[in-house]
Amino acid sequence: MLDENNIKEPEELEVLGSYLFMALFNGKVEKAFKDSFDKIKNTEDKSLRVILEFDEKAQDLASYPWEYLYYPDEHGKGFFLAAKSKLILTRHVPHIDEENLLKRREHVLHILIVVSEPSDLGKVKADKVIDNIENLDGDIEIDKLFQPTRTSFEKKIEKPNHYDIIHLIGHGMYNKAGHFAFVDEKTKQADPITQADLAHFFEDNPPHLIFLQACEGAKNDSHVIFGGLALQLVYSSNIPAVVAMRYEITNDVAIEFSREFYECLSKGDSIDMAVQNGRGKLSKYLLKKNFSSRNFGSPVVYIQGTNFVIITKEKNNIRSNKYSTGNVPDFPSQSPMLGSTNPFKRITANPVYCPNCTKSILSNCSSCRHCDHLLGPCPHCNELYDRNDGKCYGCDIRVNPPIPFNKESVVVDKKDFFESAFEEKKE
Repeated sequence: MLDENNIKEPEELEVLGSYLFMALFNGKVEKAFKDSFDKIKNTEDKSLRVILEFDEKAQDLASYPWEYLYYPDEHGKGFFLAAKSKLILTRHVPHIDEENLLKRREHVLHILIVVSEPSDLGKVKADKVIDNIENLDGDIEIDKLFQPTRTSFEKKIEKPNHYDIIHLIGHGMYNKAGHFAFVDEKTKQADPITQADLAHFFEDNPPHLIFLQACEGAKNDSHVIFGGLALQLVYSSNIPAVVAMRYEITNDVAIEFSREFYECLSKGDSIDMAVQNGRGKLSKYLLKKNFSSRNFGSPVVYIQGTNFVIITKEKNNIRSNKYSTGNVPDFPSQSPMLGSTNPFKRITANPVYCPNCTKSILSNCSSCRHCDHLLGPCPHCNELYDRNDGKCYGCDIRVNPPIPFNKESVVVDKKDFFESAFEEKKE
């Protein structure tokens, strides 16, 4: 029903989102989330970041529409996590080579808009979208490239560290994998660019963010292809973040989102906060009832690394620490959903190794991504400790007894999962 855009009532999305929530937030995880949210929901200057991390083995789970997660409060005060002002919902991909990811810069936001319209795929209605970006408030500089070929695109981006964002507008293509359609220099027809091609273009000079957009007029399945392409880009390249639209939306809706998104970035907000604010706008935009359209859950962001901010703005009181995002901590050492006593400790780029298999891991993990050995932050020194025997590898103090943690995988058949949600609604 969601893919066919047959959901027209907020209550239907609430049912779907509630089932998603119950699949992910159960038992101690739900309690930890509720306790963490209760601490910040009435504050003026704090927000809670909820990070959904997907390694390459979890790509099937990453395809679920988690942006519709709905907290079914027992007092009738439930809410969608992706549009709640005090929350930031983020999809994260582990990246062990943190030092090779870009760091924030103090300057205006440089955006390159690329519009591709191969002769065999037709026009995309991008004029209004471009006009909107060009007329945005804030410190933003715009450059444009029309009808990109492999040669013209590579030449355009060759200046080191110039573009913060590459905004790609055009058609998606599919042939065993998702592609973005460039223009062939000779035939002027579609030249399919794979995620590997894009990764190669940015191997030595990556932007902070790639924005994939299928405007009106693009092939009907372009938004689906871009959603998959976004995930593959962050898995296979050193591009820190990719934003794409999960579902087909009108240009008016796309304009409303991009306006809020880019203005937030230019003010120094983090990438995922800018996406969250954009979703909040779409939850009410052109609707008789709030949340009566799937539009607000269409924007998807994948981020790797710990630097979520592109532009540092002193006027926004953003601290100079490279891992800071103002009032929202950049990346917790342990997910708040797992009930850490200090869920907002920032991680560093220093290498950390699993005590079981000795392979490199991130210090924010709850288990080794290589061997699934259970790990966590020591309550004494916040360094890594072994959840199996309680031994800390930072202060050598044994956590006794070890903090209990049962790792459970979410295995759900997609068809049964979504159909069961609406069967219960009908009853």
